[in-house]
Parts: sequence; C-alpha cells; structure tokens
Amino acid sequence: MKNKSIRKCLSFLMAFTIIFSTISFSFAEGLEADKDTVKLDKEEIELGETITLKIHIANYKPAINSTDIHAKAFMYKNGKMVKDGRKPWQIGVVNDDINENGDGEIEISVPESYGIGEYEIEVQWLNSLTKATKLSFTVKEAKPNIFEFDKETGTIIKYIGSSKTVTIPEEIDGVKVEKIGDGAFASKELESITIANGVKKIGERAFLGNKLKSIEIPNSVTCIDNLAFADSELTNVKFSKNLTYIGVEAFKDNKLEEVEIPNSVKNIDRSAFQNNKLTKANIPDNLEGIGYHAFANNQLEKVTIPGSLKKVDNHAFADNQIKELVIQDGVEILYWSAFANNQLTEVNIPSSVITIANGAFNNNQLTKINVPSSVVNIEEGAFSNNRILQGNALIDKHEKDIDIEEGAFYNNGTDGKTEITPIFLKDQVVDETPTIETTLKSMTTKADKITFDLWAKDPSGNKISTSNVKVTNNGKPVEINWDDKEKTSYTLNLEIGTNNVEIKVNYNGKDYVENYTLIREEAEDGEVIGTFTFSMEASTVGLGYLIEPIQVNIHKGRNAAKELDEIIRTHGYKYEKTGSLESSFYLATLLDGENKIYKVKPRIPDELKRKLEENSVPYDEEDYNPEWGLGEFDFNFMSGWMYAVNNVFPNVGFADKYLQDGDVMRVQFTLAYGNDIGGADAMGGGYENNMFPKVNKDELTKKVAEINSNSRKEEYLKVKRVKYAYDESIRVLQAFGVSQEEIDKTLENLETAINNVSQVVSVKEIEEIEVNYGTSKEEVIEKLPTKITLNLSNGTKEEVDVTWTSEEYAENKAGEYTFVGSYELPEGVTGKKPEVNVKVTVKEEPVPEVDKSKLEEILNSAESLEI
Repeated sequence: MKNKSIRKCLSFLMAFTIIFSTISFSFAEGLEADKDTVKLDKEEIELGETITLKIHIANYKPAINSTDIHAKAFMYKNGKMVKDGRKPWQIGVVNDDINENGDGEIEISVPESYGIGEYEIEVQWLNSLTKATKLSFTVKEAKPNIFEFDKETGTIIKYIGSSKTVTIPEEIDGVKVEKIGDGAFASKELESITIANGVKKIGERAFLGNKLKSIEIPNSVTCIDNLAFADSELTNVKFSKNLTYIGVEAFKDNKLEEVEIPNSVKNIDRSAFQNNKLTKANIPDNLEGIGYHAFANNQLEKVTIPGSLKKVDNHAFADNQIKELVIQDGVEILYWSAFANNQLTEVNIPSSVITIANGAFNNNQLTKINVPSSVVNIEEGAFSNNRILQGNALIDKHEKDIDIEEGAFYNNGTDGKTEITPIFLKDQVVDETPTIETTLKSMTTKADKITFDLWAKDPSGNKISTSNVKVTNNGKPVEINWDDKEKTSYTLNLEIGTNNVEIKVNYNGKDYVENYTLIREEAEDGEVIGTFTFSMEASTVGLGYLIEPIQVNIHKGRNAAKELDEIIRTHGYKYEKTGSLESSFYLATLLDGENKIYKVKPRIPDELKRKLEENSVPYDEEDYNPEWGLGEFDFNFMSGWMYAVNNVFPNVGFADKYLQDGDVMRVQFTLAYGNDIGGADAMGGGYENNMFPKVNKDELTKKVAEINSNSRKEEYLKVKRVKYAYDESIRVLQAFGVSQEEIDKTLENLETAINNVSQVVSVKEIEEIEVNYGTSKEEVIEKLPTKITLNLSNGTKEEVDVTWTSEEYAENKAGEYTFVGSYELPEGVTGKKPEVNVKVTVKEEPVPEVDKSKLEEILNSAESLEI
C-alpha cells in the first residue's frame, strides 16, 4: 500500500495550524487501540516549530480493513481550551493515510500568535476501546539569531552560538544563504553540522578544527575552499554532485576511510586529502588538475589516473599501500615521488607519458618495467629501491634518444641493493605480442559520433580476425562499420559525459587491451564543434588544386558527406553522386558551376605516366569531356574520386565518416584505384602496391591551410621569403615521388618563414628640435635624422630610411610644427605602419639690440639745438 504516513494539516487549514476539536478514531472489528496508539514526537518545541502526532493501529491488515478512521481533538493552553470562534476543526483519517504496518503521522505547527506556554492535546476513541489520551508539550521562546550574516552577499560571517549541533538554514531573515564565509565555524568544537541546499561556496577554514565525524555537502555547493574541513575528525563525507573544486588542505588531517568524489570535480588542490585513513578513493574521470600531496599518507590500495589529467603532481599518491595502479592514456608527466612508498609490483606506463620524474616510483615492489617510446626523460631515483632484476627494465628506444639520469634504477635486484642497467631497443627482446593501432584517441569533444579505424595484427604482421577483437563503449558493444583485409572501421555513438572505450584483442588465448577516455560535452545540432583542414586536387591529370587547402568548421550532427556538399557548393562547383548525404554517398563527378574545372588542358605528369605504364595501367589523356565535368571513368576505367583522413584512406564512404577537430581531409582524383596517390589499401585488398613511396603530407597541408584561411594572407605573401616557401609548399604537395624528408624540410622552411614575419610595434621616439626664426623647411629637414628605428614584434629592431615633410611649416612665424616621416617596411615586416612625427619649434623673431652710447650722443646733441 502506498505510504502517506506524513500528512500535512492543510496548512492546518488556512493558518488555523493547531486548533483541535476532539480527535476521535473508530475501528473495524478486530482492530485494537493500545497505549501507544497516539503520541507526540517531542515534549518541547520552540515557538513556530512543528510537532508530530504519531498514530499506531495494532493488528492492522490493509487487505481486510477498509473502515474509515475519523479523528478529532481538543487543545488546551495553560489549562484553557484554545478556540478561534469557528466550528471545531476535524480531519478524516482513512486507510490511505495508514501504511501497511498501521502507522501514520500528522504534522502540526504552533503559530507565533498562540504564544509560549504549557499545551495539552486530548485524544478520544469513539469506539471506547480505550480511554481518552492526554498528550502534553511545552512551547518555548524561539532561540536568538546565532549567525552574523551579510545580507548583501548572502554570506554567514561568523557563528556566535554555543550549541555543538548546528543547522545552516536556506534563508536568514528572508535572504538566501549562498556562502559560508572564511573561518565562520572554525574551532567551535562542533559535533554535527547540517548545510541546507542553496549554499554555493564553503570558504577557507570554514569548519577548520572541529569534531564533526560526518558531513553531507548539498548539491548546490560547487567550491570547497582551502582548509575548509581540515583537522575536524571527519570519518565520512558525502560530496555535492555539482562540486568542481576541492581546495588546498580542504580535508587534510581527518579520519576519512572512503570518499566518492563526483565526476564534476575538475581540480583537487594540494594536500586536499593528505593524512587521512583512506582505503578507497575514486579519481574523477574529468579531473584536470591534482596538487602535490593531494592523497599522500593514506592507505589506498587501488588507484586509476584518468587520461584527462596531464600531470600527476609531486607526492600526489605517495605513502599509501597501492598495489594496483592504472594510468590511462593521456597522462604526460609523473612528477617527483608521485607514487613513491607504495606496494606496486607492476605498472603499465601508457605511450602518452613523456617524463618520469625524480623518485616517481621510488620504494615499491616492482620486479619489471617497460618504458614506452614516448618517454624522453627518466630522472634520478625514478625507479630506485624496487626489486627490478637485471634485464627486466626495458626501454622502447635507442639509448641516444632518451635521457636517463644517474641513479634512476638505484637499489634494485633481488637484494634491493643493485643498480641495474636498462635494456634499450624493443627488438632486443623477443616480442610475441600483437600490435594494436587505431586512429582513435582520448579527447574531449562536442561530437556525438566518431568514426575510427583499427589495425590489429599478430607479431608477423597478419591481420587478426574480428572474431578475436571486441570494442566496447561504457561496456556496450560497438558495431563494425566495415571490415577488409587491412583494417576495421567503427563508429562510436558517444553518450553525454564520460565514454570509456575498450579495445580488446585476444591472441594466443591472452587478452591485450587498449583503453581510451572520450568526454562528450553537450552541443546543439549544427553547432560548430571544431575545425578540419580540407583540400581537393586533381594533380594526377595536371589540374592541381581545385580547392586549395583551407580550414573548415565542423558542425555537430553532420557527417563528412554533408560537410563536403557545403564546401563544394561554397566554392562554386556542382557535383553528381550516388547514394544520399545520409547513406552510401559516393562523389561520382565534379561539375562546373560558377567555377571552372578545366582552367588548363589536362595533362598527366610524366613521372606518373611512367608508373602507370610500368604497372600496365592504361590511360588516354583525350578520354574526357569538359562539359561532363571530372569523374569516374575519365581517362581510364580505374579513375574516380577518393578521400583520405589523416593520411588514412577509409574503407567507408563519406556518409559514414564523422570528422573531428584537427582532422585533415584530402579529396583526390585517382587514375589507378588509389595506387597512384598512396591509397593502395583503400579498396580493402591489402595489396600495398603504391606506385610511389607512401608519405604523409598532412602537416604541410594543414600549414598551407592556416595561411590560406588567415585574414593576413596577402600581407604574408608580400614577404619574398614567405612567398617562395609558400609556392614551394604548393609544388611539393602536388608533386609525385617526393620523399618524406623533402616534405618535412619544406614544412620547416615555411614555418620558419612565417615565424620570422614580424610587425612594427612602435617607433623609437625622436627628440624635438628648436630652430631660429626664418629657418627654411629644407634647413629643418637637414637637422632631422635620416633614419628611424622600428621596434618589431619579434623583439628585434630595424633601422630604415625616412623622408620628412610638413604641410603646415612657416619659417617666418613662431610656433610649434609637426614634421611627418614616411618610410618603407623592411623585408619580412608586415602590417600597418605606425605614424612617425617630430615636433619642431620656431623661435620668436629677435628684437634689434639698442646701442646705448649712440643713443646718448644723439640726446646730447639735441639739447644744444636752438628753438
């Protein structure tokens, strides 16, 4: 039976709240009322608080008893009946109000208008099976405010009460409580604290130094600041599901044994859980930062480090009892003593790790270690004080390609006192493990679908059957898109949040597993979720780029066919296809629209002609019709449009491919089923019969696309060395038979040219000059500097010639004039030219000096004149 045991008194019927007439109960035959039939849950309440009348009916059988139970009651205050001038209030209690055990509750509140005093409720039974029951309780004055509260910020500043049990309310004086201020409850010897939902932040030292034992953080809290619950004798904590930050030493020096940290947490700061008794603690899947000593000095036995965490900070998990450690792909740096002083006997270091710092695995029980080729630095003591035997420290690299500091493997061997020498080069050890390669990678994305390819091969390089390959996402099988003799393609349907993808390959009865973590964020259909590099070329017939490399937005919910459709139309072409944009899409023919395909006459490059002839591939340079566009069966029967993504030719069509941020998609015209453009295995045959050595032009394509999509492209190409490097890049991208070394050098030259392009930040200040009245403009210009100094954005300086002029200058008029300098930007400098000018001041016209002796002579002679 549905339990409605707690029944609100209809706001005790329109603010009447607790005015009772007689509560009376009638019972069906066989039911009993005993001394515990009715009682109150409290003997004392504060004015305005609630009290609960509890009902119990013995021998209650809900399937049998259907008689209604009616109730009335009298209420007395200080011996006098409480009245409100109306008829007695009454309530009917029926079977639906009583649970299957015969229990029910009525919640009553005493309004402030009733006042304090001694109250009594008299309950009577209509069937007279029991005498009237009198229930007494006391109403006392409400306690005074126990908080200093800032209404403007919704912050509890200080606890000024004396109780060791505190409830933080949702509101204080009608204002929502949103923050518990710094030190508000620190060192109050609190034993219990209840935090109402609505609080968003718990400030620094908020509950430092108490005796709390247990705490539940409401879901409204997103931030727990530094030292918030440190040294508070906590043994249990329940976290908010929306928490994002746990501060410095937030739970340090407690007695926690187990914590369940929600996946919403992005950052756990230093020493957050140091010095507890943790035996179990999950690390959130989306964690982005973990401070040093975060979980140090506990009793953890099992830890999983998510791929979202790029670095594990100093001593983060030191001084535990870790026996099982999983480090997911994506982690790059293991800092000082990150896992020191534990019980590890083995550890798998993923191929994303770059640095293993000083003492990272010091003082464990490791007996062997495999260091992947991604690692470039192993610092002193990284694997010291273990049990690694000579020959069991395997480095998947040449010795010259990795920096291993002295003492990295100090104190190992069976005696724990031997400094062993690692073995370099993977091929020095007989490897019977299969290889698992995939285009999938751990990431955070807004895409809802991801297509990836998988190559699973035995040690001899033979493809492992898909019956021995299982791909799951969050434990659910991922179906195969397409399978050929070389690779298998899959499409992931990502769930919002964390997607744990497992690729499990069984070989010789043993499972080999690769794990990837993909975080999907919410996005609307059509929303831009990244960019990819696109190009479309017909270099095989001498037409070069029809669409030069560009950067294009990726839209959520769009497959590659829909992105291709928009690009082709945007660039003034049309096309014919088979299938649809949703399924089985195949680009059959590219057609002229506002743009022309055949800007020049098609001509197959000589080096390609030779390869076609060597491989007995027929061709006819005249076998095409410009009015029909460019498509399948032009020039020969093996021609058509193909595409590669990240230098891999997918075995699925455009409609089944979903692009990701950073992808490079090159659409190319082939004359030989892809054998002429590096796609020999694209047809699924595994022939490996490329006519030219297969090379990777993606990074060079991407760099050219960055320039083509840059608003400053014209400025860049005005720089001679940039223009030369750019043109050379276009040539190499369209050329056949170029080496990877030549491609990489071309990319390096282009990047160098671009990086050396600078802009004028400022012009070195020129001192003002002052000239005499009547100084000509030409004379002023001769006094001005002939060169000025430009301060460039790359930190260098350049001197350039400057020409001065002034339209306002007047040599016979005193005052201030501005001379403006004009100059040319030096090679390699682009952008706007800052104005350069100098102030010239013309002095006042001089007053002729009076000859006093002459003046006196004239005056003397004037005195002798006769009038």
